[in-house]
Amino acid sequence: MENELENYERPIAFEKPCLVCKKQFESKLLEHYIFFETQFQLEGKIFDFFLPEKNLLVEIDGIFWHSRDYKEGKLSFESLYPVQKKIFTNDKLKASLAEENGFSLIRIWETDIETFDIVSIV
Repeated sequence: MENELENYERPIAFEKPCLVCKKQFESKLLEHYIFFETQFQLEGKIFDFFLPEKNLLVEIDGIFWHSRDYKEGKLSFESLYPVQKKIFTNDKLKASLAEENGFSLIRIWETDIETFDIVSIV
């Protein structure tokens, strides 16, 4: 994965480490006494959070790794790095698995964690 990106200089200031974002989301869940599991596994795929009372899976997506510019129509699929294409394909597979197994799935951009209204999923 590193070799694929060795010449790419991503804007670090615009992307927090994913772990920080996940901890922020976890804190919001705890603040509102929402029961959750982390690293929930479904058919070999790992989802960031599972809220069993809502049958809801939550993924926290990094803007670079999960290709926000492509998803917003600012880039073509061909212009993505191989690792981004692989993650995009994996995201589609995870969405299909969630639906096929009766789970709802929401994806939250890392930059939206601080303003995300946790009450909206309660």
